Amino acid sequence: MTNPTHSLHVFKEVLFHAGDANAYRALGIWANANGDTALATAVEEALKNVDDAEADFNRMCIGPYKLTVPPYESVWRSPGRTMNTRYSAAAKYAYAEAGLSVNPDFNELSDFIGNELEFLSILLIAKVEHAAAGNPELSEMAQETADRFWAEHLGHWYKDFLEGIVKESGHPFWGQWAVSLQRVLTEGFGAIELRSTMTGMEVPVSAPVSLKGKDHA
Repeated sequence: MTNPTHSLHVFKEVLFHAGDANAYRALGIWANANGDTALATAVEEALKNVDDAEADFNRMCIGPYKLTVPPYESVWRSPGRTMNTRYSAAAKYAYAEAGLSVNPDFNELSDFIGNELEFLSILLIAKVEHAAAGNPELSEMAQETADRFWAEHLGHWYKDFLEGIVKESGHPFWGQWAVSLQRVLTEGFGAIELRSTMTGMEVPVSAPVSLKGKDHA
C-alpha cells in the first residue's frame, strides 16, 4: 500500500506549479521510487515541453475559457454545478479549525483541489512529525482531522474530478497523473465512511486546538 504522506505533496505541487519543470521532476522521483512506471514515463513526456503540459492543465482547470474539468468541490457537489457555495465555506472552516488559512495572494477558492490535497498533506506530515517528537495525542489528532476532512469533503468528489481529467486531458501526463493520484487516495482513505454533514455547517464544534498544540483565536 502506498503511504500518502509524501505522495500528496508531490501530486499537488504540479497543480500549483504546472509550468515549473522542478514540480514534474519531483513527481518523477516519487514515481520511480514507488514503482509507478506509467507515471514516470508520463513525467518524461511532460518534461519534453512543460509549456504544453501547463497549457493542457489551464484549458481543463484554469481558463480563461469555459473549464472542462472545474477543480472545485462546490462545482461537483452543488446543484447546477455552482462555484463558491457552502462546500467552499465548510472547507475554509476546516482549514481555520486546524490553524491554517488559504494564502490570500493565491487567487483560488478554498475548495480548489490543490488546496484540499495540500491540507491533507500538511495533516499527514504533522501526524508523522508529532509521533517522532513523542506527541502521540497531537499525532492522533492530525490523523483524525485528515480522516474527517476526507469523509466530509474530498472523498465525495475526487473520483468524479479525476475521471474527468482522464477523459478530457489532451496531454499524456495529466491522464496518468489522475490515474495514479486516484490510486494513492483510494489506498490511503478509501476505507473511510463518508459523512453527509460538514463541520462548521450542520455540526457545531467547540473552539479547536491547533496542530501546534496551542489554542488559537
